[in-house]
Amino acid sequence: MESFTRSIGWLFINIDTLLLSFIVFGFILLLCKTKRWGKRFFLTGLLGLFFCAIMPLGIWMLVELENRFPQPQTLPANTVGIIVLGGSFDFMTMEGRQMPAYNLAGGRFLEFIAFTKKYPHLKRVFSGGGRDLPTIHGQKMGEADIAKMIFSDLGYDTQGMIFEGTSRTTLENATKTKEIVQPKPGEKWVLMTSAFHLPRAVGLFRKAGFDVLPYPVDYHTSGQYDPLFFLGLRDGLLSLHYATREWLSLIQNYLYGRSDEIFPGIN
Repeated sequence: MESFTRSIGWLFINIDTLLLSFIVFGFILLLCKTKRWGKRFFLTGLLGLFFCAIMPLGIWMLVELENRFPQPQTLPANTVGIIVLGGSFDFMTMEGRQMPAYNLAGGRFLEFIAFTKKYPHLKRVFSGGGRDLPTIHGQKMGEADIAKMIFSDLGYDTQGMIFEGTSRTTLENATKTKEIVQPKPGEKWVLMTSAFHLPRAVGLFRKAGFDVLPYPVDYHTSGQYDPLFFLGLRDGLLSLHYATREWLSLIQNYLYGRSDEIFPGIN
């Protein structure tokens, strides 16, 4: 059941594929002289792409996610460590170029470096393994391995830092990090990830029994619901893709008992 819902969910997340499929299927029906249904599918796909090109729906959805948690200005006295989640690297580009490459979430990795220089007394954890791992310099490398390589290239001191390198999902980030860190009652750990991804991550960590302090970084919107109409199909589809993925995952995590809240917020 879960694999089925995931497949359906990915169909809606990849809205560009869905709409293009409508256009192609409609065109095929028109060639087969099934004009009535051919026109319906073709026009639905075409109008859908046009809607995504001019309406900032995806941006509005991202704004709601990014505004859910404010960035703390100070840290509680009982803060003992920081966890940064993986997901910052573009595996395909890295394998092709044999050098570091970042994706839309690359900001969280760089913000972590700046944050830990500001708070050098905190324990540090990087959590991320990844799927479909790239081959770099002749060997398969997970996110933790890549992070170590980049930290070394940047001259960043990782002595004493914990690397959790087996997780493939945000759920596993929560459960496996807790197993390694074994947080004590009363301790507060900073959870750093991209602002749009933070509500989902917080819900999973809370369910795992890990008390975290949400720390959003890597913003991609202005934070305002601007009634902006623009002609930008790529930006519209990209923002809708990431926003839909987060919202559907929030709902799925709640339905499957992985989170106690549909839309986690400040406790």
